[in-house]
Amino acid sequence: MINDDELLLYHYRELDAADRARIGAALAAQPELAQRLQSLVARLDAAAAIPEVPVPAEALERWRVALDHAASQTRVAQAPRRFSAPLIRLRANAGPPTVPRASV
Repeated sequence: MINDDELLLYHYRELDAADRARIGAALAAQPELAQRLQSLVARLDAAAAIPEVPVPAEALERWRVALDHAASQTRVAQAPRRFSAPLIRLRANAGPPTVPRASV
């Protein structure tokens, strides 16, 4: 099955020759697939035709202040302790660790 991403890559000629031939043949054989491609392209064209609207300076400032505030409130979680205090004391009283020697 050919998905929408593949159809758009076909439309924008971003596929290799083999995939382009495969999708071209499917489009010729399946009118509903060709209609789906036309619908996708029409939606993209309609979205591209929407004019950009500038964001008001007051809104940008409120957004910047909110981000700065959120960043200042963020805390890094402390890593969990690996050993409990009694275990550390036990090891401290046990002396240095010993390593078995290999026989020569």
